[in-house]
Amino acid sequence: STVSRNKALRHAGRPVSRLLLRTYLIHASHTQCFNLQILNHFAKAFKLGGGGDGYIDHHIVAAAIRNGLLQTDDGASSSFGNEGGIILEGENMLFMKPRLAGALALACQLQPWSALQPDTLIDAAIQYQFWHAAEDVCRSAHKAAVDSISLAAKSNGKSLNNDIGRFSPLEQQQNAKLAVERLIDIVLEDRCYRRADALATSLYDAGGRTRYVEARYYHACETISKVIYRRQFPIIERQITRIDKAVAKMEQEEAPEAATANHSSVTTQTLSFDPSSEIRKFALEKLQEAGEITAAKRLASIYGMDYMYDERALMLAAALRRRKYLQYEDVLPGPLPSLISNPKDLSEGFERLRGKPYRQGPFGFDAEWDEETDGVAVLQLANDKTVLLIDVPALSSTEEGVNAMEKTVGRLLDCPDSVVAGFACKQDLSRLRSSPIVSQENCSHWISGTRAVIDVQNMVGKAEPKLYKAGLSRVCQHYFGKPLDKAEQCSLWSGRPLSDHQRSYAALDAWVCVGIYDKLRVIAAKG
Repeated sequence: STVSRNKALRHAGRPVSRLLLRTYLIHASHTQCFNLQILNHFAKAFKLGGGGDGYIDHHIVAAAIRNGLLQTDDGASSSFGNEGGIILEGENMLFMKPRLAGALALACQLQPWSALQPDTLIDAAIQYQFWHAAEDVCRSAHKAAVDSISLAAKSNGKSLNNDIGRFSPLEQQQNAKLAVERLIDIVLEDRCYRRADALATSLYDAGGRTRYVEARYYHACETISKVIYRRQFPIIERQITRIDKAVAKMEQEEAPEAATANHSSVTTQTLSFDPSSEIRKFALEKLQEAGEITAAKRLASIYGMDYMYDERALMLAAALRRRKYLQYEDVLPGPLPSLISNPKDLSEGFERLRGKPYRQGPFGFDAEWDEETDGVAVLQLANDKTVLLIDVPALSSTEEGVNAMEKTVGRLLDCPDSVVAGFACKQDLSRLRSSPIVSQENCSHWISGTRAVIDVQNMVGKAEPKLYKAGLSRVCQHYFGKPLDKAEQCSLWSGRPLSDHQRSYAALDAWVCVGIYDKLRVIAAKG
């Protein structure tokens, strides 16, 4: 603090501080004795980093940061769950977070992007929910690449190859773009559409452009679902306008590029649908499902769409949709499961789920939530014949409910002998841990660990490389012949009661997870 306020002192001490920091970083690259947060504060005080007399060898910085990232994994007590991938537990997360925070902050300060790929930091940051730090990494990498390209362009026409680093300025720019796309893709996979929209907008020039329309479209779908539930119909028109403006912006910017560089439009190349048309259809369908026929007719007249409420046509369209997508009745007999919101029903439901004697699995799980609220709104657990839909907020609001959750859900998720399969489930687990519970001195959280949980997305990627990072709907189509209907993904999950469509959607998501696990187990047994 003293150095940062005293310009003369900072100037005088800069050469020595640079040598000292370099020495510290060399040691930090192969030992665990250094707090990278302190090194970051030291570098900031003397304005070290970037080019000029503040430059620190990028290879040395990159090595220290990589070692810092390794430290966040080495001491972790975690669940690997039969190839399911690492899932860190609460106490270890608290212990590792400061180390990772220091590594991320130091990377942004010293900008070693000619020797370090930023997307490796993005994956680590997201695992610990460091959203703002991940965004800062993207900004730092993009700025450094732009500055390097500018300097290279001014160096009398010399090659843009970087003499001091592993990556040239142009490669650094591409790496920054990939990091931004990776960050937004992860946020989209986690169904945090508002955050994805904000990131694609704020990081537009750094690489968010390729995800801009997609993120805005899903954010609009989520918003429309919620405002229909609240009967705030004018907001629907604003969301449609936002999509139209986003598409127009992309088309306007890409027109000159297409003319000069044979550049394909992002809206047609990246997306398999027309966002402007689909957002209107989505709004009409949701209004229709909610029985808001007058509002649907008004919306259709505003946008010049042909719309008539024809019950027979609607039934035909629904039948076609049922044939296209996997349905609850295709895989599970009987009525849709009801939402469990009291301890007695939860205990009885768990007896059906686990059977007698208790089976160890496999089970499937999934979770639904609203981005604006804390924790999970609905938790789904399934075996091959039964699905439970659990009202987490209702059960967590009483001490009796929390105790019931701990004795059933909590014990199952942390049982080392059980298998509970999720799909891309890091965010699901994080949300479960953050679900509020009743404020009682003698009432601890019902989830203590997740040793039973495995992530079948990782297993699918190993078994079928072409499905690496594919979504649940596509994987479902591969193994069961039909995709999942994701129309309810953007629903208002905290609203009560849940609609039949929501209950069917939620039940299938959990059932498909255990179904995929069983398919993979059979394939592995056959060799």
